[in-house]
Amino acid sequence: MPTKIELPNGVSEEGLRELVEQGYTTEVVCVDDPHYTGQNFTGKWNIRAVSPDGDSEMVLVTQRKTKEPRDIKTIVGVINLLIGMGYDAVSLPMRAGGRRPNRKRGANPPLD
Repeated sequence: MPTKIELPNGVSEEGLRELVEQGYTTEVVCVDDPHYTGQNFTGKWNIRAVSPDGDSEMVLVTQRKTKEPRDIKTIVGVINLLIGMGYDAVSLPMRAGGRRPNRKRGANPPLD
């Protein structure tokens, strides 16, 4: 099981949108192995914004509990979040500890 994330680096959904537009990559992290329930895969995924140089990460948090990562419990939930942010495809891991990067087409690269 992955180690618990400490969140002085939490970011709201609106903050995540802004970081993505600045060229951050969105990574989907699988926290719990998903299982098929007959209609959907359920598990636990978190979303992270990774800086273009890869040196820093911001973890998506809930609005009510800014010290806890926002747990997304279905594949549909992950897809809805990223498609709602303007992504045209979504890659997500299916094993605990796995990470999959997603880059929004047309996001502004950082200015040097």
